[in-house]
Amino acid sequence: MKKENSNQIEITNDIYNNIIRKSVNYIYNKLNLKNINFVQYNLIHDVFIFFMAFIIIFNTNLFYLAIILFIISLYSFSIVFLYQF
Repeated sequence: MKKENSNQIEITNDIYNNIIRKSVNYIYNKLNLKNINFVQYNLIHDVFIFFMAFIIIFNTNLFYLAIILFIISLYSFSIVFLYQF
């Protein structure tokens, strides 16, 4: 029982203390994103995802699909960036 608790604490510490989380928290605090309007962010997010899905569904050019994949990966990083622990 005590071994499981210590393992769980180690995993929790690893989650909170990894390099991505530290850098994201630093940037989050420097840019003062605590005052962001999440209603507007949610609207922009929905429109952006709709256009990305539209391009993915109706496009067969591999170059454009690779660009979309890159944009989506940057976008997913921004979601991690805005999610404050």
